[in-house]
Amino acid sequence: MPKVSVITPVFNAEKYIAETIESVLQQTFADWEMLIIDDESKDQTVSIVERFVQQYPDKIRLLQQSNQGPGAARNHGIREAQGEYIALLDADDLWLPHRLEEGVKVLDQNACIGLVHGKTRRLMEDGQIVDGPKRDPQYLNGWIFENLLKRKAHISCLTVLFRKECIDKVGGFDEARECIGVEDRDLWLRIARAYQIAYIEREVGVYRVLSTGISRDNAKMLKGKTYVINKACEASGKKTLGKQALAMIHKELADEYFLKEEYQ
Repeated sequence: MPKVSVITPVFNAEKYIAETIESVLQQTFADWEMLIIDDESKDQTVSIVERFVQQYPDKIRLLQQSNQGPGAARNHGIREAQGEYIALLDADDLWLPHRLEEGVKVLDQNACIGLVHGKTRRLMEDGQIVDGPKRDPQYLNGWIFENLLKRKAHISCLTVLFRKECIDKVGGFDEARECIGVEDRDLWLRIARAYQIAYIEREVGVYRVLSTGISRDNAKMLKGKTYVINKACEASGKKTLGKQALAMIHKELADEYFLKEEYQ
């Protein structure tokens, strides 16, 4: 049985998926399986993945489903996963070679930690690699539910490694349409209520910045963030913190519009 199951949902990812898989194959930690869940792609994604499956049949598996979104695809993969730990990697992002080694070490040495995450670099569309956002470690370690809710803490999906038992305890990704694009933060909040979180102060992955995708749709993202905040506050009873969180997401959106000089 592999130690780590890598979960990668794909949808029309022919442009980047090969490079993403290669970054997993280059890991210094070798005890892993990779489950790639195709969400009914219409391009050459499946044929590209199948070539890797044929070359590495003991390491890479392809699962397929009708189009249901990334949350459902990740849940599909987690249900089929054999690993003790779950790692998440989107189809256009990349790992640095030490990524799994660093995360496994933290979880193996700290039974109280449910999830570990780390720093990222950013790959721009022009090919330039820049530093990721600066984060304050004091908000990223320990019992950080309130920090996440108030948006003092942010967890990058491609750096996450968590115990599979977390899903048994708090449930999987929310598959509701309202949660598409923010289903990762919803899960981090639920895990952070039940487990301590650890942060690696080292870059472990590369986030590809694209001009397309739901994260660029401010209206949808605002609705999604509001949905997640309201859901977390209802579950935890922290309504006052919810008001602070709602104020913060509106401030973040206003700041973004200001930087883009979009005033109307």
